[in-house]
Amino acid sequence: MVKSNYTLKRRIGDRKTLEKSIMQKFNRIVKIDDLGRLIKEKRMAESLTLAAAAKQSGVSAPTLSRLERQYKDGHKAMVPDTNTLTALTQWLGVSVEQMLTIHQSEPMQEDTPEIVKAHLRADRNLNPEAAEALGEMFRLAYDQFSKASLKPAKNSDDESV
Repeated sequence: MVKSNYTLKRRIGDRKTLEKSIMQKFNRIVKIDDLGRLIKEKRMAESLTLAAAAKQSGVSAPTLSRLERQYKDGHKAMVPDTNTLTALTQWLGVSVEQMLTIHQSEPMQEDTPEIVKAHLRADRNLNPEAAEALGEMFRLAYDQFSKASLKPAKNSDDESV
């Protein structure tokens, strides 16, 4: 029996949704800082260029660069997909389990404007300046409306006649 295009698209969409959900949860437990640091340390120890490291690891040079930069700059915007993480852990000689840690002490607070900024920076249709400007605009609007939502709204029923 041949499956319809709709069914196939739905399954692909469901798979992408599932992968995105898994990666969001994964982002909360992967020591991304360690990943960028380990990549940089291995490259420096072996005197590898990004291109040589990309060839050895099977991960693109731009991806390696982004992971290293977020370690250096303290950004936590990029979470590698499962294939990239697998390739990197094999190249680094560490297990995925060694890259994971469970933070039981306090739950991670997600900063919505930072998440939006990360998505904007990842958008290939935007140059870095435009992504930064849009991110700042979103942060200002978010701050204004989130603070406004904390104030109780005036109810016309409460006014005395």
